[in-house]
Amino acid sequence: MSTTNSDTTIASFHDVHFGHPNTRYDNIIRGMEKDICATDPFIRNLTYLFYPGDVFDRLLILPEQGIPAIRREFRRQLEICQAYGISVRVLEGTPSHDWHQSKLILSVAEEMGFTGDLKYIDTLCVEITPKGHSILYIPDEWRTDLQQTYLEALEAIKVAGLEQVDYCLFHGQFTHQFPPEWQVGCHDADAWQSLVKHYLFAGHIHTPSRKGKILVAGSYDRLRHGEEHPKGHYRVTVKIDGDDIIEFVENKEAKIYLTLDVSGQSVESIYGYVESKIHGLPVNSFIRLSGNRDQSLRMVKKALSDNYPEYRWDIIFEKTKKQPRTVSLDSTLIQKTTVTLGALEDAILLRLEQSGLSPQVIDHAKQLYKDSKHEFA
Repeated sequence: MSTTNSDTTIASFHDVHFGHPNTRYDNIIRGMEKDICATDPFIRNLTYLFYPGDVFDRLLILPEQGIPAIRREFRRQLEICQAYGISVRVLEGTPSHDWHQSKLILSVAEEMGFTGDLKYIDTLCVEITPKGHSILYIPDEWRTDLQQTYLEALEAIKVAGLEQVDYCLFHGQFTHQFPPEWQVGCHDADAWQSLVKHYLFAGHIHTPSRKGKILVAGSYDRLRHGEEHPKGHYRVTVKIDGDDIIEFVENKEAKIYLTLDVSGQSVESIYGYVESKIHGLPVNSFIRLSGNRDQSLRMVKKALSDNYPEYRWDIIFEKTKKQPRTVSLDSTLIQKTTVTLGALEDAILLRLEQSGLSPQVIDHAKQLYKDSKHEFA
């Protein structure tokens, strides 16, 4: 039944990273149990639950301690979604993180006899949902050429008979998320916004931000030092009258990663300062001391680790200023591409185009390649 003639409510959880080596699955689940809860009126009236990629952090193997707990969490969420008619959409994220493991939610759904609206998507496509909304899906690293990804998205929207989609689930990075001098391969924010009527939910970058229609919740939990900002998820109400409500809901259970600047302090004063700052912190919080190399920080870290073994201790030294070297370096950053079938296909076809062979030979080679794909698929 179409709900396009009423308000649409969305909860979007980005970059969950189950299986992270530092922030354990149980800490992430503890937050989700509070944020996806049947006693919450917003959740009970939810239209869509979105996961725009990187549900997993790395490739997990069956004996991993967290897998049964992750399956139970998927089941808990699906039970709520089935009870209240919530549609669930899970997008494949970065290949080196997700490894298609998000499909696990499909097997959990099958085992529990889930009869609701659930989809896992790992291809660029457009869907018209049973509730009448159009959604564009863009997995990470779909093509090595970012412009090609955009053109395929345009074509998918056209084939669906649309000029714009209502929403987009996207995994990748945009131009506004990096300083201009960082020559990083990014998608054009303005171009992608033009394809969407309401909102584009983007995963990949772990810092929350908003630019026009592009909503980036960042990682749901803290995963490393330098992420001391609030973590959480987006809740969006798309209202018929156009007066939409967008709320960033903080994950109060997010793991603590705390950096303490102790530069210039004596060893004795560091102890007192640190002890005043860590009082009351949860067990297994991560604490990092930032200071100078001449402060005996390694000795301080050892003493603190012995006295407070319930915390995870680290140190970082401030960089000393050096005279600039007279070496000219290329400022272009190296772009890493995960080896996937799509990336491999792009590389093969590009190499053919650059081979210098005649067009007839290139066309024949391309046909042979396509035939082999079908034969071994």
